[in-house]
Amino acid sequence: MVVRRSGTARLAILSSILFFCGSAIGVVCAQDILSTESKTLARWIVTDFGAVGDGKTDSTRAIQNALDAAGENGGGEVFLPVGNYVLESSVRIPSGVTLQGIWNAPHHSTITLGSALWIKHGKNQEDGPAAIDLSPSSALRGVTIYYPEQSPDKIIPYSYAIHGRGMNPTVENVTFINVYQGIDFGSKAHELHTIRYLYGCVLRRGIYINQCTDIGRIENVHFNPHYWARANVPEIKIKEGQPGAWDNQIGRAHV
Repeated sequence: MVVRRSGTARLAILSSILFFCGSAIGVVCAQDILSTESKTLARWIVTDFGAVGDGKTDSTRAIQNALDAAGENGGGEVFLPVGNYVLESSVRIPSGVTLQGIWNAPHHSTITLGSALWIKHGKNQEDGPAAIDLSPSSALRGVTIYYPEQSPDKIIPYSYAIHGRGMNPTVENVTFINVYQGIDFGSKAHELHTIRYLYGCVLRRGIYINQCTDIGRIENVHFNPHYWARANVPEIKIKEGQPGAWDNQIGRAHV
C-alpha cells in the first residue's frame, strides 16, 4: 500500500531514516524512498510525447496523447514546460487530470516566457467547439493563452478558449493575451466550478455562466486591454493610449 504524505511529513520521515541508518546507509534509504514516491506523483511531460514549444509546430496531438495517458492511468498532472505550444485543433482534459504550466501569478509585457498555448483553433467559428474542453473534475492551471492570428485592426471571431461541464471544472492562474471568448461554463450543465486568478484581455465575452446547479467560485478576475497592448507581440504596432479596434469592440466581462 502506498501512502501519500505532504512534503513536510516526507522530510520528517527522511530525516529520521538518515539519523537511524547512518550516513552511508542513510543515503541509500533516502534514495529508495524518493524513488518510490516519484512513481506515485503521476506526472507526464508533453515534450516526452513530441510537443514542441517553438510557436510554429502544431502540438495538438502530442498534448492530447499526454492528457490521454494521464487519464488512462488514474489521473495526474500533465506538465507544459516553458515554450509556446500551437493548438490547431481542440484538446480534451480528462477527468482527474490537470494541464499545468509554470505560471503562478499574472504577468504583463511578454509572451516569450513561461508556458503558453498559441491557439489557432476556432477561427471564424464563434459558436464552434472550444479549444480546451474540461471534463468533470479536471483543471487548467498556470498558462498563458494567445491567439497569434488575431488582428487588432479587424477583430476575428473565435470559439471559446475554454469550456467546462459536470462537477468541479477548474481554471486557475491563467492569463489571456487577446482571447475573443474566454470561459464557457454555461452551455452545458455543471456545478461547483472554480475560476481563480484569471487575468487578461477579452474581446467579446470573458466568462459565461449558466446551468450551474451548485455553488461555484469566481475570484480575483481582472480584464484589461493592456494585457494585449503591452504584450510585446508583432501585431501590436500602436502606441499605448492610441485607440485600436479592440477599444471599440463590444466586450462583456461576465455573462
